[in-house]
Amino acid sequence: MPNKTAHVDQFLLVHSGRADDWREITTLADAWAANRGERAALEAAIAAVAPAEEYHAYPGGRLLSALSERIATNDAGGAAKLARRISNGLLTHSYRFDAPNWSVRVSFANLPDDAYDDIGRGVRAVGRGYVDTFNALKGK
Repeated sequence: MPNKTAHVDQFLLVHSGRADDWREITTLADAWAANRGERAALEAAIAAVAPAEEYHAYPGGRLLSALSERIATNDAGGAAKLARRISNGLLTHSYRFDAPNWSVRVSFANLPDDAYDDIGRGVRAVGRGYVDTFNALKGK
């Protein structure tokens, strides 16, 4: 937030600090929506996190722009709802699992060495299936 003093321990705890910042944004958005807070405070909080958020895939430019647009159009309720959705997604990592139907998530952690060949063949088969379906739909 704009008036916090930076400390080394904050650098080491970037992830939890980021979650704290988004919880604060949610609190400010909720207060604005309930006529207990100022829009300017919310805008300042978002401006403070915006440079760092450029380096993160979530919420990403599209959601951050949508939040800013809701604030700019005085949609306090919509801004509060979207801020809460972003904050909850960061806190629970649920954004990783709310992917579109065409998305594939594969974890290669802690597997025996011989499993990687099987995984590679499986991923290639899935990809080939998508390409074949696409080509069939295009009439190729």
